[in-house]
Amino acid sequence: MLKGVGVFSINDEKFFVKQGESISIEPGSKHFISNESTEEIEFLVISNPSTDHDRIEIKE
Repeated sequence: MLKGVGVFSINDEKFFVKQGESISIEPGSKHFISNESTEEIEFLVISNPSTDHDRIEIKE
């Protein structure tokens, strides 16, 4: 997490990841990130193996 606090939902479990922390998600896990605060968040996504076009982008 580059900035702020991100909330990762992984297989229906929530994990709060703060600035300077990281999280690994097992391939095949159902997951998404959200921002439950009023502050901006910035984060990097590094996928291995490749995403193989398995992402759904949700725009508000």
